[in-house]
Amino acid sequence: MPINLDNQLVLIKDSYLYRSVNGSWVEVTQLSRYSYSKVRQLKVVANSRFPEQFKAFVGNSLFYGKKELDLFIQEVQNLPVLRQFLGREVLIVARGANYEKDLKFLKSAIKKKKLLTIAVDGGADGLIKIGIKPDFIIGDMDSVSERSLKSGAQLLVHTYHDGRSPGEGRIVSLKLPFKRIALLGTSEDAAITFAYCSGAKKLYTVGTRIGMNEFLEKGRIGMGSSLLTRMKVSHALVDLKGVHHLFDNGSVEKEFSGWALIPAVIVVALISSNDKFNLFISLIFQWWGGR
Repeated sequence: MPINLDNQLVLIKDSYLYRSVNGSWVEVTQLSRYSYSKVRQLKVVANSRFPEQFKAFVGNSLFYGKKELDLFIQEVQNLPVLRQFLGREVLIVARGANYEKDLKFLKSAIKKKKLLTIAVDGGADGLIKIGIKPDFIIGDMDSVSERSLKSGAQLLVHTYHDGRSPGEGRIVSLKLPFKRIALLGTSEDAAITFAYCSGAKKLYTVGTRIGMNEFLEKGRIGMGSSLLTRMKVSHALVDLKGVHHLFDNGSVEKEFSGWALIPAVIVVALISSNDKFNLFISLIFQWWGGR
């Protein structure tokens, strides 16, 4: 029986994975069944290779961070500035692991603070799912639903330094207005840097990628641009990824609602104007999300 996976119709038959393309089933790959013992063996191998992999990832990130530094600075200086961001607090939502669970617990805070919202591609669907229309959608526009694209959000198509603009074709076909935003790196990097350079005083992120494992899962062997981005804006950034881990199987949610759902430390982090305190909280959440 076909199933919908990330807005694609897929089918598993006779140990093969197929996806629907223009009404026909196209073979993608052969599948293998995994047992618990096989997974344990793979984990042992992965752990043994961690030092080597970590050195390679950090080396790649530092190499490209240095190589692309001048271009990064040049592109940042040429970014368009939107007055809507000046002095505002901004929430940036990407479709990272468990981001919808984080949004669920932050919903009241988002509305209470009247945060300006930027969705990175499919992150827009998560916002709309909890009843919040994104103010901006930025990215390649490949993993975001048509419903979200037509929600009234301002569309910013990420254009890469080599001139590629993967999402432009889809937006043009939908006859929707959009602007291009050119910046080195991922769409997450572009959203964070763009909001900061437009004058946002505080950036809260949900679902954005930070650690090596997350980038490797996306097929990236290094991430120099994300290193540069975090170094540039870290004093204004509070990463809230993994906040749902503070709750035990939803037991707190059953007893409380609204603001009481959010631990005092998160409320203080969202309200506080002390940059050192916010950086401290950000580091806590980065550590927690990486566990």
